[in-house]
Amino acid sequence: MLRQVLSDLPALIKPLLVLAVSLFISIAVIRISNSSVALAQQARDSQERALSEARNRVRKSGEERDMMQKYLPIYYQLEKEGIVGEERRLDWVEALRVANNHADIYGVQYEISPQRDFAKKELLGLQNVSARQSVMKLRFSLLHEGDLRRFLDALAAQGLGAFIVDQCAVTQMRRPERPANEPNLAAECELSWLTLQVPPATGAAK
Repeated sequence: MLRQVLSDLPALIKPLLVLAVSLFISIAVIRISNSSVALAQQARDSQERALSEARNRVRKSGEERDMMQKYLPIYYQLEKEGIVGEERRLDWVEALRVANNHADIYGVQYEISPQRDFAKKELLGLQNVSARQSVMKLRFSLLHEGDLRRFLDALAAQGLGAFIVDQCAVTQMRRPERPANEPNLAAECELSWLTLQVPPATGAAK
């Protein structure tokens, strides 16, 4: 039996080699296929991520466009009125002159401090917006107390910026005798003129 096996061995070597080579090739093909499948899966995942990101960008750009169309007219109106952008001190001074004539008071003296950060920004309820203020001190004379309200209303009605009345003090002038059309009261007020500065991404160019 053993002799027969040994005598047949040379004839089996070639088929065994062919079988071994076939097994090796099969294993290699399987490994290459698995690697190709993994690479294809990675490529597909990458493409799906890129597609998802592109869709998100399109959606966000659409939302930003809608927001700009909705809010840009409001922004431009605030900019025109001097609430957004650079402060407009010359316009404020002109507004004082007009309010003085409208309220028919006796002239206004003013001082304007350098611009600084608005200390009470939280009162405005604004985020991502820089709020600045310039304090204006006013001194003027009044015939009666109602003139103060008329003056402040006339100042606000001109739409030349936004201001907050920080304080006002009205005192009686001590005059033993005065004509009926002469001032009777002295007023001192402090106003904070506010200017908002919006980041460039929000305030798009016209």
